[in-house]
Amino acid sequence: MSQNHVIIADGVFTYLDILGTRGIHNSLEKSTADSQVSNWLKREAYMSPQTNEEAGKKCYFQSFSDSYFYVDYFDNMDNQQPLRDSMWISLFARAIVRNQMIQLKLLEAGYVVRGGISFGRVGIADRALYGIPIVNSVEVEERASKYACTTLSRAMAGKITQFRNNGDLHENDRTALQNLMYALVERLDDGYWSINPFRSNELSVKDFVDTLRIRELIVNNISKYEFDEKLREKYCFAALMLNISGAIDSCYSIPYQMLPKPVPISLIWNK
Repeated sequence: MSQNHVIIADGVFTYLDILGTRGIHNSLEKSTADSQVSNWLKREAYMSPQTNEEAGKKCYFQSFSDSYFYVDYFDNMDNQQPLRDSMWISLFARAIVRNQMIQLKLLEAGYVVRGGISFGRVGIADRALYGIPIVNSVEVEERASKYACTTLSRAMAGKITQFRNNGDLHENDRTALQNLMYALVERLDDGYWSINPFRSNELSVKDFVDTLRIRELIVNNISKYEFDEKLREKYCFAALMLNISGAIDSCYSIPYQMLPKPVPISLIWNK
């Protein structure tokens, strides 16, 4: 992207903050985590066949310290017409699967992630991003992602609900919507929706990462951070997401009964 070139596009913006990296910013361990995220973000082959640039879908990625910013978008700067519902569903699905990939790869490396995700019109320039979705994503990360998860903005959750209530959706779009909803959970304490990296109809989690290693790392880190209640709480929530009952039981120094139970959106809506 040239220095003076600015793209105005409709997209889904994600902000991620890796937790537990304090004091290792210049270490090989941190560099390894950075490399893993960067590689998986940039390897479009790991996404579905529909997410190629020929379809107008692109991704712009930046990193700073232990934070990551990326936009999944349609490059529609020459077409100011609003995106159709099917196009938004496609972008939402792509962004959610990408987020699952990143969370899983970082969990495999021993890190938990906190993030926010929103949508709308964004401006993309060389080393610069701007727009309301960016503000919303950072805000929801700060306010609603204390439990080490990626949380959807209220607007994005509302948009998905709107899609679900649209009786005119094409069958393919409805299937795509059901698949992305399968990855979402509602936190019963505050009603926010979050992404569960272990629930996916689009990604074979067991083939993508070593889930046994992830379970072991979560259990070990719950013990490792025995005297760091805030960070330990994050791994306890990860144990809830993965339903590791033994690990949850070991969270005795934290009132883990008070951690919000993540309930799949698909189960709530199918009642």
